[in-house]
Amino acid sequence: MKFIVLNCLILILVSSKCEDECRDPLKWPFLSSSIWNTPIGSNAIFHDPKIFHSSFVLPHNFFSDDDYFIVTSETDPMTPWYNQGWWGNPDGEAHCNITGQFLRNIRFPVNLTVRQFGNNNAAALLQPDNHTIINTQPLYRCSFGSPVLSLLREDIAGQDDIRFGNGTWGAHGGSGLSSIGGTIRLGELLPHSPPIRHALKIQLNATAYYYDKRPGFVWPALGCDGYAFDLKNPHHYGGKDIYLSPGSLLAIPSHIDIQLKTQPGKKLLFALKNYGGYICDNTVANRGTLGTEHGVTEEFESTYGYSFNAQPKGSTSQWYNDLLLLFQSLHIVINNSNRTIGGGGIPLQPPSPPFC
Repeated sequence: MKFIVLNCLILILVSSKCEDECRDPLKWPFLSSSIWNTPIGSNAIFHDPKIFHSSFVLPHNFFSDDDYFIVTSETDPMTPWYNQGWWGNPDGEAHCNITGQFLRNIRFPVNLTVRQFGNNNAAALLQPDNHTIINTQPLYRCSFGSPVLSLLREDIAGQDDIRFGNGTWGAHGGSGLSSIGGTIRLGELLPHSPPIRHALKIQLNATAYYYDKRPGFVWPALGCDGYAFDLKNPHHYGGKDIYLSPGSLLAIPSHIDIQLKTQPGKKLLFALKNYGGYICDNTVANRGTLGTEHGVTEEFESTYGYSFNAQPKGSTSQWYNDLLLLFQSLHIVINNSNRTIGGGGIPLQPPSPPFC
């Protein structure tokens, strides 16, 4: 084992081969058996839910829902954590008002703020032991040194181990799935980065797509939105496809040929054909959404010259068209289960490498 590590270190100086032989848990976490790291299998049974086809309205846009991966250390100050993080109806700065109960003090970087008031703000806080992750959503931290405001999740979904955990569950409110598993990480959409070798996180408009009968979710989800069957709520579930719910694994069957124009679209195509993506939350609007690490959208625009958030017209129209083709090609793996992750059979990709 020592020889392999030494060999890997030498290879760093002469090639990128080391990236294929081992992985950084901070960038590519969880066991190789995790749902996020398990490829689609040869026995996968596919069902076409006709996403964004003629029976549905075309999406107004495609959007990124930021997830936060926050590495804490023993040098970070102890910071008050309040059990809050509500969506409700506040505007902007109103999210910063402390209305929840004090939980305890936690380590948190003093100069890190989270001020995106329109997103789910799922967050994974890596603890100073470099193993334990606290999952929480939605996270707000409105100014340097101010309290952390976010819902407490300390049940089975609340904590995980970045190296030795499966990373299945977390704090996404519409499913209970991981706050960082399945997230498109910084660098993964850059032109010369390796292929994305993990499942993604996907969101659709629940009123149009998520099955309107109980229980409202399928494995590996732990639950669904609290308003799912409240017909008085405008965002209630209204779909008619029995296979499409939070927790559903969507993937593009390998035999489907899609001609894409953009480099990031081709990167997503590889991930969606080989690993798929799990429904984790509700867009509450007519759009398609992917989970991205905070900073990916800025990195994306700086690299490609157009916004990640795609519109059908203007500078992002080609990117919009690629995303539309990808979403329209998604099928549900209806035999995905805890015994047959990805549908079972021969995996389309090799297992993820060991940690460096």
